[in-house]
Amino acid sequence: MNLIFTKELTKQFGASVAVDHLNWSVPEGSLCGLLGPNGAGKTTTLKMFLGIAHPTSGSAQVLGLDIRRESLDIRRMAAYVSEDKILYDSISIGALIRFSSSFYPDWSGGAMDEMMRAWNLNIDQKLHELSKGTRTKLYLAISIARKPRLLILDEPTEGLDPESQEQVLELLTRWLPRDQRSAVIASHRLEEIERICDRVAILAQGRLLLNDNLDDLKSNWKTIEMIGDILPENNVVQMLKSGMVSRLVTNRFPAFEDELKKRKLTPLHVYDMNLRDIYLACLQKGGLNHDSLENLV
Repeated sequence: MNLIFTKELTKQFGASVAVDHLNWSVPEGSLCGLLGPNGAGKTTTLKMFLGIAHPTSGSAQVLGLDIRRESLDIRRMAAYVSEDKILYDSISIGALIRFSSSFYPDWSGGAMDEMMRAWNLNIDQKLHELSKGTRTKLYLAISIARKPRLLILDEPTEGLDPESQEQVLELLTRWLPRDQRSAVIASHRLEEIERICDRVAILAQGRLLLNDNLDDLKSNWKTIEMIGDILPENNVVQMLKSGMVSRLVTNRFPAFEDELKKRKLTPLHVYDMNLRDIYLACLQKGGLNHDSLENLV
């Protein structure tokens, strides 16, 4: 079953198109990183999945449920941690846990206690006393204790210090593979997505530019240095020439390599690309202008 399946999903705010005819599928059991520059439509897309925002047109299913007709059931099975992480400041950690656990019959008190001990959280602490990093960890812990089938995270480590970032990533790395649970993680932090996710989707200006398994992306996307004037143009995403040396980026390396062999051409070098390299090349291929690229991490 698909974790997510969208068909021409669109969201407009007046004349502005936030999500533009999105066709996206993600298999259940995936840890999918959702990437894109500011204003790409990531948060709006996640909110539509949960019924927080309503599509202008198109359709989508999350965990096999229709986002228009079954959003309440989706929210029962999916836990959402927003970028803002707004909590009720006047209550204690213990009161928030008791309040949250009352809604979910599968609530894991053992998992909650384990995370409380790991982070030295005191149930008597008031929420307004917590740092941003501690708030994030508490919100994640509550979401995980629900034992959701799907975890949706919007910028989970934004604004955290390096130690808190590492603790959040450690928690996600420990929890996410269990029982084939699934997650969609929207983030600007490419190194974090590369570390914990097995799939990647890239949005830009509301359009889906890429959606694939991360290992397949790294097998297909390569940077090649060549000498000569007559070079293959098939399967080339970018080409930069300096004298007689050309630097090419391909997103279909096996097909490109076959083309070189047919033409009896030998590259000077073939370089692997990390997720950051692929992300930037993909956005440039998708036609983003220089101003848009300034928003990238």
